[in-house]
Amino acid sequence: FSLVISDWMMPGVDGLELCRNIRQSGADSYTYVILLTARAQREDHLEALDAGVDDFLTKPLNQGDLAARMKTAQRILTWEHQLQDVNESLLRNAMVLATQAAEIDRMREEEEYLATHDMLTGVLNRHAWFTAATSTKPTAVAIFDIDFFKGVNDEHGHPAGDGVLIHVTQRLNDALVDQATLGRIGGEEFAALFHVAFTDAEEACSAALDAVG
Repeated sequence: FSLVISDWMMPGVDGLELCRNIRQSGADSYTYVILLTARAQREDHLEALDAGVDDFLTKPLNQGDLAARMKTAQRILTWEHQLQDVNESLLRNAMVLATQAAEIDRMREEEEYLATHDMLTGVLNRHAWFTAATSTKPTAVAIFDIDFFKGVNDEHGHPAGDGVLIHVTQRLNDALVDQATLGRIGGEEFAALFHVAFTDAEEACSAALDAVG
């Protein structure tokens, strides 16, 4: 209910307890409470205000006073409803903005990924791999090349060649997992930046040979 007019002294539940129950109900909209009372002491009014009462009417009830207080209640409730509408609109707009911001972040991440990764194989592209090579301190570098790859494209077509490149990338990634950063630096050329500690160049060569199995 938008407006409740209640007596203070009632059997069972008095007006203050009723008001407290209304305030604790968690209702979505505000309920304006007018309390009818013969009590006129300042302490009584403070107690009622503390319980959540909005306004008072002193007994015996005057119809003109009641009409005036109800008009005041109507104005306040109208403002409250308008404020609620504004808050709901702001919440909807905030949700829309949050969704748009998330989409912008996703698009930015996708653009950053596409700018640094080979679209076919998913590993670092040439520029990104060489940037990593110059900005980090790899323990070893290995270059891999697919022999006779042109013949695959000429005989079976480029889709088949793409399939070979994807398969080779998967094999290299599986073999080099947690050991190296893989990149595609040419048509059929791949390169790896090793990050593990090798005791000598022979061990590094062995790791690279293991990758191509």
